[in-house]
Amino acid sequence: MKISPIKATAAILILALLYSQTDKAIAKLFINHGQISIIFLKTCSYDAFYIENENNQILATSMYSEIPVNGPIFKENTFIPLEKLLDIKIKSNTIYNLYANTECLPNRQIPRKHFKFKIRSNGEINILDEN
Repeated sequence: MKISPIKATAAILILALLYSQTDKAIAKLFINHGQISIIFLKTCSYDAFYIENENNQILATSMYSEIPVNGPIFKENTFIPLEKLLDIKIKSNTIYNLYANTECLPNRQIPRKHFKFKIRSNGEINILDEN
């Protein structure tokens, strides 16, 4: 059976689109009442969260489980301010890397959601990278 190049290309594009959307669709960062918060867009189990500065120094962690998929489940549309989640004061004009280890990313060797962000002096969030 021969598959046409157009059908093969279309199938690859659809798979790539689905793969890219599932990774980014599990959580988002946003400003809620002046606080940076994470909203969970998909019900998932999370083992740990940690945040680093731009020099890769870990500033705060929340470890729930050393065994994958044994962490708490955060339900869809639940949101938590980062300052409560990680017990850290988020400063303006500082670049941060937030990592969330989750079972919702089974296609990755290390199932981790990553946000690189900065809070501007006007209180807006600037997402520099997300994967």
